[in-house]
Amino acid sequence: MTEIDRRQLLIRGGGAIGGLSMSGLLAGCFGGSDSKDGAATDGGGANDGEPKQGGTLRFSHTGTPAGYDPHKWWNAQTGLVATACCEPLIGVHNYTGERVPRLATAEPEANGDATVFTYALRPDVKFHGDHGTMTADDVKFSWERLLSPDLGAEAGFLYASVPILGLKAFQDGKAKGIRGLRAVDDLTFEVTLERPDSTLLPAFSYMQAVVVPRAYYEGKKVEDVNWAPIGTGPFMLESVDKATGGRLVRNPEYWDPALPYVDAVEISYNVEPALAISRIQKGEQELMNEPIPAAQVNQIRNDPSMKDFLKEGIQNTCQWLALPTRLKPFDQLEVRQAVAMAIDKEKLAKVVKGLADPATGGIFSPKSRYFEDGIAYPYDPEKARALLAEAGFADGFDAPFWYQNQPPWSDMGPAITQDLEQIGIRVQGKSKIYDQFVQETNPGPPAMIIFAWEDAYGHGSYVADSAFTKGAIDAGCCNYSTFTNAKLEALTEEGHVPDRAASDEAYKEISRIVVADEVLWVPLLYPRRADLVNKTVRGYEVAVAPSSESKPFSEYWLAT
Repeated sequence: MTEIDRRQLLIRGGGAIGGLSMSGLLAGCFGGSDSKDGAATDGGGANDGEPKQGGTLRFSHTGTPAGYDPHKWWNAQTGLVATACCEPLIGVHNYTGERVPRLATAEPEANGDATVFTYALRPDVKFHGDHGTMTADDVKFSWERLLSPDLGAEAGFLYASVPILGLKAFQDGKAKGIRGLRAVDDLTFEVTLERPDSTLLPAFSYMQAVVVPRAYYEGKKVEDVNWAPIGTGPFMLESVDKATGGRLVRNPEYWDPALPYVDAVEISYNVEPALAISRIQKGEQELMNEPIPAAQVNQIRNDPSMKDFLKEGIQNTCQWLALPTRLKPFDQLEVRQAVAMAIDKEKLAKVVKGLADPATGGIFSPKSRYFEDGIAYPYDPEKARALLAEAGFADGFDAPFWYQNQPPWSDMGPAITQDLEQIGIRVQGKSKIYDQFVQETNPGPPAMIIFAWEDAYGHGSYVADSAFTKGAIDAGCCNYSTFTNAKLEALTEEGHVPDRAASDEAYKEISRIVVADEVLWVPLLYPRRADLVNKTVRGYEVAVAPSSESKPFSEYWLAT
């Protein structure tokens, strides 16, 4: 398994916020879509009439972005603008998670052993302004810029785990370019892998793998281009004030003339959720980046005048409790089984104001193709107490438990503590600020912890490689149970094979081992997101990919 910066994975992948095509063998692997030209037009619009163009969409978020360099930064605020201005070869449908062609005409063709992939590019795709027509040379430059150690891309490790031929030499400074990336001609781009690996297309469909013009970005430092992204996307950044916000306007030369629907998007920085909610209710803005605070959800649900403003949807993530198998007595399977049976998930869902479904399945969300229902242990505190007695702990034991001091964790932690104490586990709970939690949970924490990772790009390796392998233990992040065995190691390798059915089954089996056989993680909740959206907005759904925070601005239209 390729070593990556797993601490960065923890920090970014679990924060408050994150295949293969060959004629025959790989035809349907890891996604694909029937959407025309990749346009995601099915979101929330079935009964909203025909989409129409015009108007300005007003939007806000808390804080100020670090900038809009699409390769450098990895956060929701940057991503909202970067993905409106720039595009990858193959993208993901925000509401289904399926892959869709963007700057490529279709999924790439692969050779017989799935090591060489050839992308056919759309002709006559223009970069914003006077920056010319996109070619395969721009694609090669963009991928190398993303992977360059000189740039220090925050999400670079996700892509560096793909075994592209010559990547290591490039990143070690031994080669000026990546041997496995080649511009065959202006409209043909070729990628060669060292070995077959199904992470190529999911990873490079993720939001940082966008194409930018070599002529504009080459030789420039991040600070030179940070607030002026140039791409091929449906919007252009017309203006930005680093203190107050920015304005996106329609790209008049966008390759899909039907998009975007709105003429402009106005973005306000540093707007707290309470103020944004008030503005949306008054018709002073249409959208906000943050979900509705849990404390206000039921109030809005029960207000008849707000029923058309509320949009809810399940997220592509699972909240879980990790058990430290190297900390006694969690080295005993019966103890871990008892913990799994002690937690009342129905109660836990109520604690978070109904913004979650009880996790009765595995570690992957019901939105994931790896999801299997019914494999989690049922709530049975009587059986849990019996298992503790069998393990020699009829009188219980003391156990450390860590969680973050912000919702939903600060709500879930005390409820879980109460459940565990009911079976005799005397919990020594510690509520920690996020940065402290990140630092102290690596390497494997000497405590139970609750956490979640939103699936970054729809491939099980994002979770499995980082949580259930020896490589993750050696790297000091993020195997929270500090457990692996030969079967898990083999399955994580199997997950990388090109055959979709075999790969999918590997991740389903990993989930069964983790949840039922070895009880390394206890699935707790499948969280739901509640967004407040002005009723004039059409085409809106809670996004599934690449994150529930994603906002495909080009797909929304305004009713008059």
